[in-house]
Amino acid sequence: MMHLSDRRRVELALPAAVMHRVVSQSIAEGERSDDDREVLALLREAAAEPFDGLNAWERPRLMRRVDRLSMEVMAELMGGARAKAFLALTLWLKGMLDDGTLALIEGSAFDRAMGGILATMEDAPEVMAAVDRSATKAAWRISRRLSGLGYYPAARREAAE
Repeated sequence: MMHLSDRRRVELALPAAVMHRVVSQSIAEGERSDDDREVLALLREAAAEPFDGLNAWERPRLMRRVDRLSMEVMAELMGGARAKAFLALTLWLKGMLDDGTLALIEGSAFDRAMGGILATMEDAPEVMAAVDRSATKAAWRISRRLSGLGYYPAARREAAE
């Protein structure tokens, strides 16, 4: 198995962890459909995958770091519409996929979860259009904040250009 640095493990877990936080905070426990519960389970699985094989001390330490960073990302999105949060995170993720910072493996837990999330977003194009500009700014702020903390160096290089 390829060696991953702690920072890279955190970078790989963070998108799924943030998306999990948005989905779980957006839909009340009693109002979750089977599809919602499946997406949440897939996001939990995807956020945990980068820590497979770590010992009992390293795993929780890095998961706490991901949790702290996901709260920082959520702070950028607080007070906005759920559609804005989804779109901002999707734009942030798309930027990292486009520049090669991250790769989404077809059939992975995160790929399957994002399929469900994107389908939900596509069901409300007028809502997405209404929050597009605001979400684009929020995605940029998320990228800049995380780059400032030393995460996602490819995104940091692109922002500097």
